[in-house]
Amino acid sequence: MGKISEIILHIGLEKTGSTSIQMFLDDQKALLRSQGMFASGCLGWYNHKLLAAYAMADGSRDIAVTSAGIDGPESHQAFRARTRGHVLAEIERTDAHRYLISSEDLSRLTSLDDVRRVHDLMSEICTRIRVIVFLRRQDRLAVSRYYSLLINGGLPPSVFPAPDQAAYYDYAGVIEPWAEVFGTGAIRIVHYPEAAAAQGFDAIGAFCRAAGIVLPVDWQPPARRENVSLDLVSQTILEAMNGHSDVLKEKASGKRLLKLLQVADGGVSGQFVSAAEARAFYERYALGNARLARNFELPYPFFDDDFSMYPQTPARRADLAQDALVRMVGVVANLLQGPGAQAS
Repeated sequence: MGKISEIILHIGLEKTGSTSIQMFLDDQKALLRSQGMFASGCLGWYNHKLLAAYAMADGSRDIAVTSAGIDGPESHQAFRARTRGHVLAEIERTDAHRYLISSEDLSRLTSLDDVRRVHDLMSEICTRIRVIVFLRRQDRLAVSRYYSLLINGGLPPSVFPAPDQAAYYDYAGVIEPWAEVFGTGAIRIVHYPEAAAAQGFDAIGAFCRAAGIVLPVDWQPPARRENVSLDLVSQTILEAMNGHSDVLKEKASGKRLLKLLQVADGGVSGQFVSAAEARAFYERYALGNARLARNFELPYPFFDDDFSMYPQTPARRADLAQDALVRMVGVVANLLQGPGAQAS
């Protein structure tokens, strides 16, 4: 193969601007081409999660595996053979010399064997491989993931998962297999700020600096996508509905329900967790964070110590129940009127 001089693997994490970065790579093909680069087109549309599915162990039921249609060890082996063929053919067709891959699903590779499968495939193309990972303070990532799961129809048991269900937040455990397989010097860690929006943090710009992509002098980051924003009353409603109804399983109905909840929003702010709970969750990972800082020569502490975004006393769902019931009566009435009904 020889013509590819470098591979950039952006492995997430989740909720750190990965989708914006991936859409940038998909939208800016001409800019990348002018600099001798291209983003994979065969590993998935913008999120290259097929590489994660390729690397995960036989028997994995991770969503990257199941969404790729893999249903057993033989199916997985056949999938790997097809994917390898597609990657090598893609490289053969290009005249670029740098290959870009981005998927937060890669950060869920949990063993040395998983990461080695990525390394072995990439090493068929070239030997210079760099890994970029964005890290967000553990409590802020957990809050963001909980909310995202909630509005997408899930029902996580708690905002902060129990220790035996929280391996993803052990950043040392996530990154060290990549460092062992690719080498510590190949890993670039980028801090995703705790108040990214307020600080005007540009994830695309940060990624481009890490990857060596030169942006035009007049570059402006795209307007931030308007995320679904629900107050605590609507979140309480959604938790109940996700636990007892399949209404969000059908995408159109789910989107309409979220819109109705937004329209009905009363601005009841707050959190379901307290500052003390958030700090305790974050401090579970203090030793691992310190090890990362030491091994990768990062400033320590890498994350800030501000927990003022949380209340001293968390909101109680029971205290919101009456407001949730009143609001839900209006929401259900609108929902039952059908897609053409106007929200009130």
